[in-house]
Amino acid sequence: MPPHLLHPRPSHSQTRFCPGVKLAPPIHHVTIIGFERRSDQKIWFLIDVDPQQADPQNNTAGSRNLARKSYTIARRYEDFSHFSQSLQTTFSPARPPLSNTLVLPKIKGRIQILPNKQIHIQRRAELERFVDALFQLPTSITQSLLVLEFFGLQKADTEEQLWRDQQSSKLTKPTPKEPKLNTSASPSPSHSTNGSPSLRTIKIKVVYDADNIIVIQVPRSIDLKELQQRISQKLADPGMGGIVLDKDPHLLFNHTRSSASSTYQEDISGTDTIIGDQSDWTLAMHTQWHDLDKVTLRCV
Repeated sequence: MPPHLLHPRPSHSQTRFCPGVKLAPPIHHVTIIGFERRSDQKIWFLIDVDPQQADPQNNTAGSRNLARKSYTIARRYEDFSHFSQSLQTTFSPARPPLSNTLVLPKIKGRIQILPNKQIHIQRRAELERFVDALFQLPTSITQSLLVLEFFGLQKADTEEQLWRDQQSSKLTKPTPKEPKLNTSASPSPSHSTNGSPSLRTIKIKVVYDADNIIVIQVPRSIDLKELQQRISQKLADPGMGGIVLDKDPHLLFNHTRSSASSTYQEDISGTDTIIGDQSDWTLAMHTQWHDLDKVTLRCV
């Protein structure tokens, strides 16, 4: 890491580097995209980290060609609370690099007597405000070791991603009925972009309503029926709101909006594509989504 990024004063909370952590690159924006209950029966908040696409301190022709992709990590509310305390300890508003006019964001960390779903929704909104305020601070803070470590890929993130990839690879096997679906899972020059094999998996963000958003990473060869079952199971989780669908959900894709957008809108516009059956799903996967690594769908 370039030494110019390490502005903050040394402190015990800052210099303690966790083994197995891959530091985040300089960050452009962070979004709290949802939450889920994992096998440990704890709620984890899913965080989309969008790196800066150019390093102003090293803006060479070679660096401009290295696109940084966004990635997803997960942290518990308690992790954010400890991180907030470390920020307060490491950076004092009374001394550089902060001025007296700047205020560090805080996590309340108070116990609130609310139904489970309301607590998670409320905390998600609080975390969203926290990261929005954090990344408006000077780069001496947002590019500090403390921040880049927290939003980097920790051991739990890589283990979770490995587990998801292993589960995805077991979900779908080749079947005689859908021979064409398997072509996207095998490296072939006819399915490549810029000389690289097409992605074998795709990250799908499903928006049920403004308070219920899930993220699923699946193989591109998955059939629509199996995806609908996974969506229904995820929404029915009590930690996600306990939404029980009486039938397989129809999915809506709008190619005019960002594939990473989670904005909820009630209306259905003329640019929406309805994914209602297997043929719709196959067509979208092999045309509109061929070069995308993630898409956003509405559940209707």
